Amino acid sequence: MEWKLARGKFRPRLVELAGSNEEEKVVTVTTEGLRLGAKGKVTEAVEMIATLRGIGPATASAILAVCRPEYFCFFADEVAYTALATTTLKYTAKEYQAVNASVKDCAVRLSKVREGCWRLRNAERMGLCAVGLWGTRRGCGRLGEAVRGCERF
Repeated sequence: MEWKLARGKFRPRLVELAGSNEEEKVVTVTTEGLRLGAKGKVTEAVEMIATLRGIGPATASAILAVCRPEYFCFFADEVAYTALATTTLKYTAKEYQAVNASVKDCAVRLSKVREGCWRLRNAERMGLCAVGLWGTRRGCGRLGEAVRGCERF
Protein backbone atom coordinates (compact mmCIF):
# COMPACT_ATOMS: atom_id res chain seq x y z
CA MET A 1 0.00 0.00 0.00
CA GLU A 2 2.81 2.41 0.86
CA TRP A 3 4.47 1.68 -2.53
CA LYS A 4 1.26 2.49 -4.39
CA LEU A 5 0.55 5.67 -2.43
CA ALA A 6 4.07 6.91 -3.14
CA ARG A 7 3.17 6.87 -6.86
CA GLY A 8 -0.31 8.38 -6.78
CA LYS A 9 -2.46 10.64 -4.70
CA PHE A 10 -1.56 10.33 -1.03
CA ARG A 11 -4.50 9.02 0.96
CA PRO A 12 -3.28 8.27 4.51
CA ARG A 13 -6.61 6.70 5.56
CA LEU A 14 -6.08 3.87 3.03
CA VAL A 15 -3.01 2.61 4.90
CA GLU A 16 -5.07 2.35 8.08
CA LEU A 17 -7.99 0.67 6.29
CA ALA A 18 -5.77 -1.82 4.46
CA GLY A 19 -3.97 -2.63 7.71
CA SER A 20 -7.30 -3.43 9.40
CA ASN A 21 -7.88 -6.50 7.17
CA GLU A 22 -7.40 -9.82 8.93
CA GLU A 23 -4.36 -11.71 7.62
CA GLU A 24 -6.38 -14.87 6.91
CA LYS A 25 -8.87 -12.90 4.82
CA VAL A 26 -6.06 -11.18 2.90
CA VAL A 27 -4.53 -14.54 2.03
CA THR A 28 -7.88 -16.08 1.05
CA VAL A 29 -9.02 -13.12 -1.06
CA THR A 30 -5.70 -12.55 -2.86
CA THR A 31 -5.31 -16.28 -3.56
CA GLU A 32 -8.77 -16.35 -5.14
CA GLY A 33 -8.04 -13.15 -7.07
CA LEU A 34 -4.82 -14.62 -8.46
CA ARG A 35 -6.65 -17.85 -9.37
CA LEU A 36 -9.25 -15.85 -11.29
CA GLY A 37 -6.50 -13.82 -12.96
CA ALA A 38 -4.72 -16.95 -14.12
CA LYS A 39 -7.96 -17.95 -15.86
CA GLY A 40 -8.04 -14.62 -17.71
CA LYS A 41 -10.91 -13.25 -15.62
CA VAL A 42 -9.43 -9.78 -15.22
CA THR A 43 -12.47 -7.90 -13.92
CA GLU A 44 -13.39 -10.67 -11.49
CA ALA A 45 -9.81 -10.84 -10.16
CA VAL A 46 -9.70 -7.09 -9.53
CA GLU A 47 -13.16 -7.07 -7.97
CA MET A 48 -12.23 -9.97 -5.69
CA ILE A 49 -9.12 -8.28 -4.31
CA ALA A 50 -10.96 -4.96 -4.05
CA THR A 51 -13.32 -6.54 -1.51
CA LEU A 52 -10.61 -5.94 1.07
CA ARG A 53 -10.99 -2.74 3.11
CA GLY A 54 -8.90 0.12 1.71
CA ILE A 55 -8.21 -1.69 -1.56
CA GLY A 56 -9.67 -0.37 -4.80
CA PRO A 57 -9.09 -1.40 -8.42
CA ALA A 58 -5.78 0.51 -8.69
CA THR A 59 -4.28 -1.13 -5.59
CA ALA A 60 -5.70 -4.50 -6.63
CA SER A 61 -3.99 -4.08 -10.01
CA ALA A 62 -0.69 -3.35 -8.24
CA ILE A 63 -0.98 -6.62 -6.30
CA LEU A 64 -1.92 -8.57 -9.43
CA ALA A 65 0.83 -6.94 -11.54
CA VAL A 66 3.50 -7.92 -9.02
CA CYS A 67 2.24 -11.51 -8.67
CA ARG A 68 1.17 -12.11 -12.29
CA PRO A 69 3.03 -9.63 -14.55
CA GLU A 70 2.26 -11.79 -17.59
CA TYR A 71 -1.46 -11.03 -17.16
CA PHE A 72 -1.72 -7.64 -15.44
CA CYS A 73 -0.37 -4.10 -15.71
CA PHE A 74 -0.54 -1.50 -12.94
CA PHE A 75 -3.52 0.83 -13.18
CA ALA A 76 -1.43 4.01 -13.06
CA ASP A 77 -3.15 7.23 -14.10
CA GLU A 78 -0.62 7.88 -16.86
CA VAL A 79 -1.05 4.41 -18.33
CA ALA A 80 -4.85 4.77 -18.29
CA TYR A 81 -4.66 8.22 -19.93
CA THR A 82 -2.66 6.88 -22.86
CA ALA A 83 -4.51 3.57 -23.16
CA LEU A 84 -8.04 5.02 -22.97
CA ALA A 85 -7.49 8.45 -24.53
CA THR A 86 -9.05 10.24 -21.58
CA THR A 87 -8.08 12.55 -18.74
CA THR A 88 -10.97 11.56 -16.48
CA LEU A 89 -10.86 8.20 -14.76
CA LYS A 90 -13.54 6.40 -12.77
CA TYR A 91 -11.18 3.82 -11.21
CA THR A 92 -13.56 0.89 -11.76
CA ALA A 93 -12.71 -2.74 -12.40
CA LYS A 94 -14.34 -2.47 -15.84
CA GLU A 95 -12.20 0.56 -16.71
CA TYR A 96 -9.09 -1.30 -15.53
CA GLN A 97 -10.01 -4.24 -17.77
CA ALA A 98 -10.00 -1.86 -20.77
CA VAL A 99 -6.61 -0.43 -19.74
CA ASN A 100 -5.13 -3.89 -19.22
CA ALA A 101 -6.47 -5.12 -22.58
CA SER A 102 -4.97 -2.10 -24.38
CA VAL A 103 -1.58 -2.53 -22.71
CA LYS A 104 -1.65 -6.27 -23.41
CA ASP A 105 -2.43 -5.59 -27.08
CA CYS A 106 0.55 -3.24 -27.27
CA ALA A 107 2.82 -5.84 -25.68
CA VAL A 108 1.65 -8.49 -28.18
CA ARG A 109 2.19 -6.14 -31.14
CA LEU A 110 5.65 -5.16 -29.96
CA SER A 111 6.63 -8.79 -29.29
CA LYS A 112 6.16 -9.38 -33.02
CA VAL A 113 8.79 -6.71 -33.68
CA ARG A 114 11.26 -7.90 -31.05
CA GLU A 115 10.31 -11.51 -30.55
CA GLY A 116 9.44 -12.36 -26.99
CA CYS A 117 11.01 -9.33 -25.32
CA TRP A 118 7.85 -7.28 -24.72
CA ARG A 119 5.77 -7.89 -21.64
CA LEU A 120 2.86 -5.96 -20.16
CA ARG A 121 5.28 -4.16 -17.81
CA ASN A 122 7.27 -2.85 -20.80
CA ALA A 123 4.15 -1.59 -22.58
CA GLU A 124 2.91 -0.07 -19.30
CA ARG A 125 6.15 1.90 -19.07
CA MET A 126 5.56 3.18 -22.60
CA GLY A 127 2.32 4.72 -21.35
CA LEU A 128 4.17 6.41 -18.51
CA CYS A 129 6.75 7.72 -20.98
CA ALA A 130 4.08 9.01 -23.39
CA VAL A 131 2.56 11.18 -20.67
CA GLY A 132 6.03 12.22 -19.53
CA LEU A 133 6.99 13.26 -23.06
CA TRP A 134 3.75 14.83 -24.23
CA GLY A 135 2.08 15.82 -20.94
CA THR A 136 -1.23 14.52 -19.61
CA ARG A 137 -3.58 16.10 -22.15
CA ARG A 138 -1.36 15.70 -25.21
CA GLY A 139 -0.29 12.19 -24.14
CA CYS A 140 -3.86 10.88 -24.04
CA GLY A 141 -4.46 8.08 -26.51
CA ARG A 142 -0.85 8.07 -27.69
CA LEU A 143 0.07 4.59 -26.50
CA GLY A 144 -0.83 3.24 -29.95
CA GLU A 145 1.25 6.00 -31.58
CA ALA A 146 4.23 5.08 -29.42
CA VAL A 147 3.77 1.42 -30.40
CA ARG A 148 3.66 2.29 -34.11
CA GLY A 149 6.88 4.24 -33.67
CA CYS A 150 8.60 1.23 -32.09
CA GLU A 151 7.29 -1.12 -34.79
CA ARG A 152 9.28 0.84 -37.37
CA PHE A 153 12.60 -0.13 -35.80
